[in-house]
Amino acid sequence: SGAGLVAASGESVTERDASLDPRVRACLSQAQFYFHRRAAGDLERARLCLEQAQGIDPLNALVPARLSGVFMALRVEGLLDADSALAGQRAAAERALQLDPDLAEAHLRMAQYHRHTSNQAQAQRHFERGVALDPGHALALSMQAGQAACRGQLEKAIELQRRSVAQE
Repeated sequence: SGAGLVAASGESVTERDASLDPRVRACLSQAQFYFHRRAAGDLERARLCLEQAQGIDPLNALVPARLSGVFMALRVEGLLDADSALAGQRAAAERALQLDPDLAEAHLRMAQYHRHTSNQAQAQRHFERGVALDPGHALALSMQAGQAACRGQLEKAIELQRRSVAQE
């Protein structure tokens, strides 16, 4: 998600994830739990879970895509200085795209990075690619909801955000 509505670091484990190493799946699920709960220290716990998953399967693109979201949340919530968080956010999104250029979440995370760094052309390119790859992705829907809200299309924003939450 971009400005306005901050979406989850990732959605539930899907059919695409069915072939995952069970340890990676467990780390992803645990990271998602911490990301959503947001108690004190939970974003750092989510980051550590995702780093553990990277150690198990360094070629899994979903892990750095989700890690990019955690870095974004750490920055937004003021828990990590902006420069460090942006560097982590970008590096993780770039790694995810290197591993799987057709992973919607990786493009959406890169769009978030570029929006924050005011590279709107790149942000839009990655956003459109992410939506094209998976129009029903929770993050895509949430980002679209944020855009609709910024345009004053509140009913559309609410409907899109409801669809996003239903995906999680």
